Amino acid sequence: MSATASTPASQPLPLGGLTLRLHTLPKQWSNREEFLDLVTKFRTFRLQCLQLAPDSFATTYAQEILYSQERWEERVKDPTVTVIVAITSHDRTNARSQEKAHDEREVDWVGLIAVLEHDSEVRIGDWVIGNGKYTGYWYKLNALFVHPRARRTGLGKKLIQASLDCIAKQAEGRGLAKVKVVLLTDQINVAAVGLYEGFGFKVVDEHAYAIGNDTRNAITLERDVKVST
Repeated sequence: MSATASTPASQPLPLGGLTLRLHTLPKQWSNREEFLDLVTKFRTFRLQCLQLAPDSFATTYAQEILYSQERWEERVKDPTVTVIVAITSHDRTNARSQEKAHDEREVDWVGLIAVLEHDSEVRIGDWVIGNGKYTGYWYKLNALFVHPRARRTGLGKKLIQASLDCIAKQAEGRGLAKVKVVLLTDQINVAAVGLYEGFGFKVVDEHAYAIGNDTRNAITLERDVKVST
């Protein structure tokens, strides 16, 4: 069952002699130390994303660097958010990955996308995404980022496909035949818009929003994900 035809998310991609794979961050941990290590890795990479691609996010490095430890922990634990990361490692770790997914704390992260579940309207400031038309159960893709050294490898497409597959699986678990998937991107991110359109997303709205002292134009794209049984 897949949103569209794809190769398995676990299939490695070449990256300068390293193995690159996708993994979903866990919501359960064997101990507190393991959890805190993962939170640190997530915080470090998220802040790096904001520094390297400030136009790709609705918040800024200056804002998130001030977040408390508790807030970062809540972000990782949030049951309504599925975070998929792309990690690199040497081939010698492949045998261990057959027993347990690569330890996300000990390898380099080079990509990320988040899947957010919603069952009501979502506001950004005084703006209701979709002007209130998204009701019932729907999803929002968020925070797509590929590190510069992992670009031009097809990783962006692989992350999007993995997120759509994740959504289709969750929708099937809820007994839904199809669900609406929505995402926002900055108008200046022409390449990102083209990438999403290649996956069947359509531009449905534009809206100005403020980030710091700047005003930007957000583009809303959407598509349906149908569950095949």
